[in-house]
Amino acid sequence: MTPGDHLQAVVRALGAPHGRERSIKLRDQSILANRFLLTVAREDIGVDASERVLAACRQVEMPQQFLDAVAAHVTPANMMHFGYEEEHDGRAYYKVYLERGEHLAAAMASRPPVTDPFVLYHAFKWNNADRNEQVMTRYLCHPRLERTALLQRVAAVYAGQAERTPWHVLCELVAAASRRVPERELLYLDVTEDGTTRKSFDVNFYRAGLKVASVAPFLERLAAHFRLSADVVLDAFAGIHDLRLGHVAGGVDRRGRDFLTIYFGAKAAV
Repeated sequence: MTPGDHLQAVVRALGAPHGRERSIKLRDQSILANRFLLTVAREDIGVDASERVLAACRQVEMPQQFLDAVAAHVTPANMMHFGYEEEHDGRAYYKVYLERGEHLAAAMASRPPVTDPFVLYHAFKWNNADRNEQVMTRYLCHPRLERTALLQRVAAVYAGQAERTPWHVLCELVAAASRRVPERELLYLDVTEDGTTRKSFDVNFYRAGLKVASVAPFLERLAAHFRLSADVVLDAFAGIHDLRLGHVAGGVDRRGRDFLTIYFGAKAAV
């Protein structure tokens, strides 16, 4: 059984309905397509949800210091996301995200509007074969950002870079989304990691109802930016243009590498 299959089996064993979302990551001379997130709601797991989530984390051999952190953060989380990412060299990473979605819903519905940033996700990521590769990530939500403010935050991530194709693509996607929904409904997150120089963002487009086809006009430019064959990139996105565009993450990763990740097609898992 592959590590990805093992993770899916562990989530299925929770006995709760869950969703599945795929993603494709572009990086210098590299495209990663074996990536997915499995999402489970606390209320669907049951009254012992916190204990069962911790047990699932143990089954995928989460490092002890992360287990301690999950125990501290799992109670206020109403959504749990179990992630998998495979590199071309065979390395594989497990990821667990604890989402405080109820906090977000309250912030978006509040009157007067809440605009103070808050941690929406605590995330724990580790190489399942090398415990020296592990990191805790925080996703800081900035609710109700106006379009200009959102783009300024993204621009800050790319400050100093000579070539900013991902920034230009993100601008076009935000403009398209803003024609469909109020701009303050686009969810923006700053992403940082303990002990690393990662500087990145995540913009959620689900509310706008865009399709992956919205990214298609920019794929050849992105291929050139990341020094990839255009045919390889086009092939990776073939057959998914009609799926819903989820969120777009980008910036500089913990190793100083420029990246852009397209998430898409969230649906109930079978």
